[in-house]
Amino acid sequence: MADLLPLPLDETPDANPQRVHTAIPESPPKEVILLDREAPRSVLNIIRQEEVAQAIEDIAFEKPEYLDADERELKKIVNDELRKQDRNVIGPLENRLRVGFWNEYNRAQDVRGKMDMTNVYAGVCTRQYFFHNILRSKERLAWIMCPPVAYMNAMEEALLHSIEQIRDILDAPIYDKKGALIPKNAELILRTAQWLDQRVKGAIIQKVDTRALVLHGSMNNKPKDSEPVSMDKLQSQIEELALRAAAKFKDAPIQATAISLEPESGDTGE
Repeated sequence: MADLLPLPLDETPDANPQRVHTAIPESPPKEVILLDREAPRSVLNIIRQEEVAQAIEDIAFEKPEYLDADERELKKIVNDELRKQDRNVIGPLENRLRVGFWNEYNRAQDVRGKMDMTNVYAGVCTRQYFFHNILRSKERLAWIMCPPVAYMNAMEEALLHSIEQIRDILDAPIYDKKGALIPKNAELILRTAQWLDQRVKGAIIQKVDTRALVLHGSMNNKPKDSEPVSMDKLQSQIEELALRAAAKFKDAPIQATAISLEPESGDTGE
């Protein structure tokens, strides 16, 4: 039988543990030059299909405000305009085309090549839908032309914003105008402080002492008196125990009753 080794105690974690990355690392962000025909690597100059470049250029002349708005503002502007036209607002399909467009832009810049719109709409919609419904809608095309914020930039900004909100929680009053404690605010501040303490200093280490008990033995050595007892001997031991009990409790004598261990007639023991 192999010996069991005791489990080790929990070790103290490193003071500066490495973060586990759950996202694919992004390529470095690239400068975006959208409309400059004099810039060799501008968006207009690296799009292979000229009709797509022309549709983008038309937006610059007819709806320049679309290209001057930031992401959140632009989405509100184009959705309001689409509602006026009694058309569907920006949805998943346009978002997928937008991601595909800028992924293709990054690919083209990496290889110093041209952008192929087939790589943008393939797997999202048909060529006919892209050229007939997207290119002919300045609102939808303007949304696709808005460069998405880099993932890590968006996450870092959201994190900083959430930290500011957490700081506002700590400023919540814990006493009302009469000086009475506000339990909900106090509990919220306490929980926030505990969370911050764990984030800054780490969670309290809990050690668990785990031990293993190891027994050694051999099945070849029989214990003493391990041989089977005959029925007659067992009956004799029962009667002897009954007599001892009767002698011990004289005030309340126990009448020994013969117990038969023989099988009854007709009982085959099966």
